[in-house]
Amino acid sequence: MIPKLRTVDIWDTVLRRRCHPDAVKLETARKLILRQGRFLAPAYQDSWALLHLRCAIEGELACAATLDPLQDDEYILRDVLTAWVIRAAASPCMLNISPLVEELENEEFRHEEFVSYVDPEIRNYLAESSAEKTVFLSDFYMSAEKIFSLLEAKDVAGLFDGGLSSSDHKLNKRSGRLFKLVQSIYAAESNQHLHIGDNPISDYAVPTRLAIKAVQYAPREESARSALSKDMFLERSVLYQAIDRECRESAPKSPEKRIRSAVEYGITLAPLFIGHAQFILESTQRDELDKLFFFTREGEFFARVYEALRAASSESTRFRTPAGSVLSVSRIATFAASLKEFSVNEMMRLWSLYGTQSMKALAQSLNYPLEAAAQWCSKHHLSFEEAIRNPWQQKMVQQFFADPEIQASLQIFITGKRALLLEYLKEQGLTSNDRKVGIVDIGWRGSIQDNIALLMPDTRFSGYYLGLQKFLNKQPSNTVKTAYGPNLNTSPDHSKLFGKLSLIEMLTNSPNGSTLGYERALGGGIASIHLNNAEEDQAYHDYTSHIQAGVLHAARIWANYIHAYAVSSVELRTLGLSLWAQLIRKPPQIVREAHSKLQHNELFGLGSFVQKRKLRPFSISGLLRIWK
Repeated sequence: MIPKLRTVDIWDTVLRRRCHPDAVKLETARKLILRQGRFLAPAYQDSWALLHLRCAIEGELACAATLDPLQDDEYILRDVLTAWVIRAAASPCMLNISPLVEELENEEFRHEEFVSYVDPEIRNYLAESSAEKTVFLSDFYMSAEKIFSLLEAKDVAGLFDGGLSSSDHKLNKRSGRLFKLVQSIYAAESNQHLHIGDNPISDYAVPTRLAIKAVQYAPREESARSALSKDMFLERSVLYQAIDRECRESAPKSPEKRIRSAVEYGITLAPLFIGHAQFILESTQRDELDKLFFFTREGEFFARVYEALRAASSESTRFRTPAGSVLSVSRIATFAASLKEFSVNEMMRLWSLYGTQSMKALAQSLNYPLEAAAQWCSKHHLSFEEAIRNPWQQKMVQQFFADPEIQASLQIFITGKRALLLEYLKEQGLTSNDRKVGIVDIGWRGSIQDNIALLMPDTRFSGYYLGLQKFLNKQPSNTVKTAYGPNLNTSPDHSKLFGKLSLIEMLTNSPNGSTLGYERALGGGIASIHLNNAEEDQAYHDYTSHIQAGVLHAARIWANYIHAYAVSSVELRTLGLSLWAQLIRKPPQIVREAHSKLQHNELFGLGSFVQKRKLRPFSISGLLRIWK
């Protein structure tokens, strides 16, 4: 006998999630912080604290609903979100509540759509039987209209002739009253009613008690996946271990041990760079940027990790996060162009970093022709090669800078450099009309950001760094710098991580050489000029490229879980910094091999490449001086 009415549960029956259900709520909490964090009370600047507050509000609304004997413990999402925003706000009057709640409600629906998928067996299962009417029946805080939209998005709406949601009627399956309501609407008796669902109580025990034929739908594989998703949500370490295991099992296995070891270490170190990329994604949403640029050379690698995370994010997240563009820049390529004039005072921005410097190294830092610079030094009886301590205090250096002929020549040089740099930036999409621009670099003091910001005073530049040492120069008023890792300008915490910076720089390097400056290309436009070092490039191709391949392989897998489980950069930071600390304390063999072959570019400041043969024991004394 064909049932007159067949009702089917939605969640964990027709639709499943790639995460635990509360992870969707956690993502809404994360979005609230990103969009309105500055207006939230200090206790609710954490997404988990916000989630716990929301769960408490849901409990309160459910209890309040039962005061009406005609209702069950049901509520609607908009009421939850309204109470939630008001309770979390430092001062509710500072928030435009209604539009914000509507935005959050729409965002939560879109995230449900993002993480949900159709049960792989349900179509065939339902096709094995039939009924006069098939209707969905869901205990859910979104309306039936929203559920139907979700089913349409997943191309399964055609399975149903209609549907009911508990939130529309304030009645649910747990009490049995939603079953009675659907029978009344479709004129069906209990013996004409078949119900299918996963929950042993509301989808099986309750309808059975009502003499409805009930079938518990619980495919073994999907049920096991749902149980695991709960463990991974409740304990981040379980989630991280599962992701790491998937990364290693799916990684390409090279027959060459060196490559295999490099890829494996890249997978190990990946959470550090993935956390940094998530930090950038969050920051661009919070700061509502117009554009985002990654600075060479390390930025080339950071951009690839960022795009891996961005590509796997929801459509709404991609809409709010700009695609990253790589700018070919360096300290040498931007410093001279940023100078107001050729003077001792302006040069202090360089000398504050390099207090002992030869005139040759100074010329190289400016990218000024060495032969001409040597002639100017000869005129003033200055040694071109000899390192000078505190050059700004030396009378002969002061006379050199005061020479009108030298000043005139250098001013022409600076003006030319500035024009080329500004034209290059414009061609790459960065102009003085841009108001909010984000930049990404490895760190360590953000001097390239300073140089460009000085050229574009009307643009606000927000820098997102892996780490920041204590600033030694006055910061331009149109710059803000934040760090995912240690920031010695705000706290001495994790200062030990700055002990062997060449390791991190090597692991994030690129094969495209250092940018020296810019020139007019034969075919038109501005081309960047690069300097490559053969030994440095070889170290990249033999080691770094494979470590980065491991990071990028892991990033694509981590991205799917991060977005589904609403993992914030703050949560990843502890793991990432511990991996950085392990790298500093005891570099693995593959890193030591790569470092021993490295030629490190120190043309800016020192005027030479530095050979990195041995990793010397870590010393904290220099870092303590930096902090003091």
